[in-house]
Amino acid sequence: MNTWDMAKEFWHFLKVRKKFWLLPIVLITLLFGALILFTTSSPMAPFIYTLFKRHLESAAINCNILKSLGRFPTQGILPLK
Repeated sequence: MNTWDMAKEFWHFLKVRKKFWLLPIVLITLLFGALILFTTSSPMAPFIYTLFKRHLESAAINCNILKSLGRFPTQGILPLK
């Protein structure tokens, strides 16, 4: 059984059982798998990093702002008082 036969069988399963809500879950899982595969040891890694650079910087800035306001837990999930 090759990949296309498996994809056709999965599509038939979705169509017959009316489980179309599974399609986005499977697609996103495949996209994340491809992202992990390409970022581990690939010349594509620097380009993929630039896609998420802005989000990583804004997350770091938000963490620093929350820490300065005293609203960011530093001792695990809940801050100890």
